[in-house]
Amino acid sequence: MWVLVCIVIVSIFFWAGSIMKNRLVKVPNIVGKTYNDACITLSRFGLNYDLIVNGKDMYVYEQGVEPGTIVNRGTKIILYTKRISS
Repeated sequence: MWVLVCIVIVSIFFWAGSIMKNRLVKVPNIVGKTYNDACITLSRFGLNYDLIVNGKDMYVYEQGVEPGTIVNRGTKIILYTKRISS
């Protein structure tokens, strides 16, 4: 009986861990990417974004959350953009 209880407890820990792992994501480095590429990258990670400066042909020069930070999926990342010099 105690073996069954141990198996159930271990299973619960693995199940809870997998749920938490799927909710957490490491913020990618998007500095230097074009605005469109940054948005695509963040979307692939399940992250939302907001733009500080808008315009055509923009690139990201700063992001609101440091790359490598662990956050929940759906977290909003602020994108600071500048116009690409010609």
